[in-house]
Amino acid sequence: MGCFTWAIWAGWCIVSIPPTGAVVWTHDTKAPIWGCLLATKERLYVGNTDGVMTVLQTGRRKREVAHIEMDSPLYSRPALDGDELYLATAERLYLIRKKP
Repeated sequence: MGCFTWAIWAGWCIVSIPPTGAVVWTHDTKAPIWGCLLATKERLYVGNTDGVMTVLQTGRRKREVAHIEMDSPLYSRPALDGDELYLATAERLYLIRKKP
């Protein structure tokens, strides 16, 4: 059965099981989340107002894949195009990808 992910403005990302809502795991981003949340098949991207993008592996076991500190707050949802991540801070638009 799949999991459902949601974020609380206070900075918590919660992964639960539908339809019961039983919590599988939580992650504290330590700053408010204003909508900067993107879930894919393998990754969960969570940004906060401190400008930190946390990348978590999806599923029943919590695992932090990356912790990216940006130059300013993250308010908008990131966008994926293949293996490229577009991330907008309050100041700039970034393209994040693997080195060739």
